[in-house]
Amino acid sequence: MSGFFLVRREAIDGHDLHPVGYKILLEVLARGDVRRVAEAPYVFLERERGESKVRLLHYLDYLRHLMRLRVQPLRSQALARYLAVTLTALVVDALAFVWLFDGLDLNLTRSAALAGEIAIIYTVLLLDLWTFAGRVARTALDRIRRLLGVQLALGILLFGRLLLINVLVNWFGLGPLAAFLVALAAMTPVGHLLGSRLTWRPGRG
Repeated sequence: MSGFFLVRREAIDGHDLHPVGYKILLEVLARGDVRRVAEAPYVFLERERGESKVRLLHYLDYLRHLMRLRVQPLRSQALARYLAVTLTALVVDALAFVWLFDGLDLNLTRSAALAGEIAIIYTVLLLDLWTFAGRVARTALDRIRRLLGVQLALGILLFGRLLLINVLVNWFGLGPLAAFLVALAAMTPVGHLLGSRLTWRPGRG
């Protein structure tokens, strides 16, 4: 983040930049449309005379800057849509489980697995057709990456959820619906973090 840097005008044209302190490049990379980064490294040597101008305030400004960059995307339309899809997917998941378990009399594990897969398909379709509809995929590989990212992240969590449901029912005597809701609540935050890192964050390349 130190030294000189060059950036194409179109990468930051129209972007509202608010750098804090001297970490301007951090702001450019976070808010600009930077698709490729190339670095020419250099080595810092021990100071032979004088003293550093860096003070505690600079470190605090840097942490404050990181916090601002982390919180700022919460205002974006894409993330609002992502959260809406995540919340409605929970409802779809729960309704599908009740329908399969109580309506069709499927066993607990099969009902939870099928309900989870229905929610995954729902999530994948809405993310691609609605959440990311305004963000044109740069390549076919980028679109595939997003779709597989959701399936991979939520598929792994689905397996963990099935284990947790069976543990709650068979070891702790919890009712099937209560165990399903507990497992759903426990796994959803992890699924959201994995899914957002694999799908919402734009790829570089």
